[in-house]
Amino acid sequence: MTGKDHLFSLAKAVADKNSADALSLISDLHASSCDMERLCSDMTNHFRNLMIVKTVRDAGSFLVCTKDELTQYKEQSEGFTLETILYCISLLQECMANIKRGVNRRTEMEMTFIKLCTPALSDDSEALLRRISELEIMIKTGAIKAAPSVAVQSAVTKEKPEVEPD
Repeated sequence: MTGKDHLFSLAKAVADKNSADALSLISDLHASSCDMERLCSDMTNHFRNLMIVKTVRDAGSFLVCTKDELTQYKEQSEGFTLETILYCISLLQECMANIKRGVNRRTEMEMTFIKLCTPALSDDSEALLRRISELEIMIKTGAIKAAPSVAVQSAVTKEKPEVEPD
């Protein structure tokens, strides 16, 4: 893969929650002698660019990229909530720290992308915020329906007297 295509492809796998695609891409990159530490750094920067596009009106003045790449960033940012982007950056930074401590680089990248693609695996506050945000969007867009509100019955109810058998 040339340029930043692999970064956009990996981010798409995260947006699609497709860990199989992410692992396949990482495997291909590893086989092509891609340094996993560099890949982690590039992915952190990629999600930083998505964060900027998502939060700044004139993102082009904050990013070093071509006009076509800026357009790609804008399009890709639509598939993420800000909470998800921040979660991705946090998890990638944690991955980078683990890589620097000497753990297996490929395995660390694979574990990180599985976590990014499968939010239910993490129960930290950032992951929970990400999942809540995604549920809120699904409810707003009609992808899922909110449960109808249930009327609460009065605490005082008439009970039928029990009849003892003879």
